[in-house]
Amino acid sequence: MQNKVFSIDPSTGKKINSYDLDSDHVVNEKIRMADKVFKEWSIKSHNDRALCLEKVSLKIKDMKQKIAETITAEIGMPISQSLGEVDKALQLIDEVVKNGPTQLAPREVPSAKSRVEYAPLGVCLSVAPWNFPFYLALRSIVPNLIAGNTVVLKHSVTCQGVAHLIEECFSNIEG
Repeated sequence: MQNKVFSIDPSTGKKINSYDLDSDHVVNEKIRMADKVFKEWSIKSHNDRALCLEKVSLKIKDMKQKIAETITAEIGMPISQSLGEVDKALQLIDEVVKNGPTQLAPREVPSAKSRVEYAPLGVCLSVAPWNFPFYLALRSIVPNLIAGNTVVLKHSVTCQGVAHLIEECFSNIEG
């Protein structure tokens, strides 16, 4: 089994960086950690989760150029489009932060004499493609987080640099 994957600049064919593949043990530990965090995350209010996502947005804004340059290096997307992809992800977060708490709030349905409530499910797996490596990953991560779930990301092997930057953006969002 190959223990490393490489980011390759598609315009030159040269290696940009190498990344260690996670062993089965490491993957299982990440899932256990996501489950442990879920127990705390799931009981937070939607508004508290939205505040954490605002912190993620600030980190992304601070790292925007680095993220875009990594997207460009790893998949060959022009830098202007890579910057646009980061902006689209920021718009997604803003939309979820603005509307998520209201959309997920419990509500009465008088005509059915019932109540609708959204409950977190647990640890979710996000499998992200290579073609829009930042936005498409966040498109599955962010709604799950506002809903109270936790997420383990399996990114395309061609975009490991982007995957590591995503992890950096989401690390320590509570503290």
